[in-house]
Amino acid sequence: MADRYCIDSGDFTDPAIWSDTDGGPGGASVPTSTDDEIYNQSVDVIGRSFSSGGKSVFVGPHIHVSLGHAAGGNFTISRDQKLVVEGHLSLLNAGAHTFSTDAVLDIRKDGRLDIGNVNTELTRVFQSDLTSAILDNKGVIEGTGLVTILPTVAPVVPHRAGRVPIVRIQPGSNGSYGPLTSRFRDFIETDNFAIRFNGTEGSPSIICDFGDTDIRLGTLHFNWTVDGGGRFYRKIQNGPMTISGNIQCPDRDIAVEWLLGPNASLAFIGSADQTINMPPDVTGQTWCLRKCDSRGRKAGSLDLEKFVGGLCGNKNEPGYAERLIIRGPSVVVTESDMELDELHMFGVITIPENITVRARHVISEPGSLISGGGTLATNRVTEKGGAMACRRKRLNNLITQIKR
Repeated sequence: MADRYCIDSGDFTDPAIWSDTDGGPGGASVPTSTDDEIYNQSVDVIGRSFSSGGKSVFVGPHIHVSLGHAAGGNFTISRDQKLVVEGHLSLLNAGAHTFSTDAVLDIRKDGRLDIGNVNTELTRVFQSDLTSAILDNKGVIEGTGLVTILPTVAPVVPHRAGRVPIVRIQPGSNGSYGPLTSRFRDFIETDNFAIRFNGTEGSPSIICDFGDTDIRLGTLHFNWTVDGGGRFYRKIQNGPMTISGNIQCPDRDIAVEWLLGPNASLAFIGSADQTINMPPDVTGQTWCLRKCDSRGRKAGSLDLEKFVGGLCGNKNEPGYAERLIIRGPSVVVTESDMELDELHMFGVITIPENITVRARHVISEPGSLISGGGTLATNRVTEKGGAMACRRKRLNNLITQIKR
């Protein structure tokens, strides 16, 4: 293995554009499939043919490199190698971009990687591999293609993504990879985040652990490529998450669990109604859940299914949700000034002392309960058999209209 420095634009196979020293004369041998490629000046290179090999590629800061591939050529970084982009790299004409087990796609803070319309895959070489490649990205990945991450078998490898056009999480081409976990850290911003389920009925679950990651999504989309039920997706979130589009789940046989940590904050911005289906073992934790339109005004329904824990109000926001449905066994409001058009009760909600919930219309279904020393302010109550063991007062329409 040797280092090869590209010193000029031209055909990849021309020795004149390659040097064995940085800034040195041309005439070095053309990089082989195991020679590292180093680009420290802006160049346009065509005819790159390598599709695999034990090499790394480095693009220096403040430059723009364009790599055009020969017909049938792929851009592949193999085991334990890396692509480091500090400047701007455009990958052209490649059939695919593949980063194999333990390879690193490292886009630095000011770096930009243009993947065009090609799928960029962080994958495992063999089923027995414990890790996939790592996306270590503080820069920008641009293009119309998507980034596919085949999660790890063992839940130990972090991924960090910056701005990415489309991110897809999926298992391999069959269902034999065991329960899959993909852990993210830091920051993700993408227009489309797709969770794809492959394989036969009963194939493994996918767990995405975002920890304290700041996530900003356009659309969160659940789907799978083979018919069959028995799958679930578990979402672990401790930090802030904003979905500025809609959550799409075309087949309702899938079970989706949101495991929200004590510092979690979910803001759903879009027209589609959202359901939060919680496990029963997180009592005492508190979440801030918002459903609003693109201007921050309350919109749509937020359905708390099996929800357990504390629910923040909307003290500093103009809208919470048009319609809040409580089905959970124990929901506690922890901040005042929650304003709703409709509060539909199937489960249990507690309004503590000095807390006020404002709802124009309250529907109390059989078995539901509103309790606590706080206040429910409403203009209309439809009682269908539920109980209200809290303070009640008439909603001040004028104040509510001004606040909205």
